[in-house]
Amino acid sequence: MNIKRYSLMAVAAIGLSLPASGFALAQETAPAAPAPEMQQQAPAQDFSDEQLRSFAVAFLEVDQINKQYTPRLQEAGTPEEQQAIQEEASQEMVSAVESSEGISVQEYTSIMQAAQADPALAQTLTEYIGEASGGETTPAE
Repeated sequence: MNIKRYSLMAVAAIGLSLPASGFALAQETAPAAPAPEMQQQAPAQDFSDEQLRSFAVAFLEVDQINKQYTPRLQEAGTPEEQQAIQEEASQEMVSAVESSEGISVQEYTSIMQAAQADPALAQTLTEYIGEASGGETTPAE
């Protein structure tokens, strides 16, 4: 449970630092080298089409949570308030991923990490996220 929470907290930290413009920017703003513990959890894998589509749906839910919490995080007056807001957001993100059909928190984290290193996977996910949102994908500016 702690590993799952730690993994998604890392994703949540990335998510809370993302602009709302989509997954393509996530790759540019995310840390280049994840923590060594995270690298061990995300070896190169082949993900099924179902997993990638489930990721897209979960990503949109996590993005909505990110959009809700980013203003609160920016308005927080103290580091303690920021920490509390980040923890609350992280818990909601974990719940959102856990309630998404066809993907676990660990799979979500692995796909996110793999996409940061694999432009082809990132492009596929961008397309699936666009489909899942009911709109077309546009390149990040």
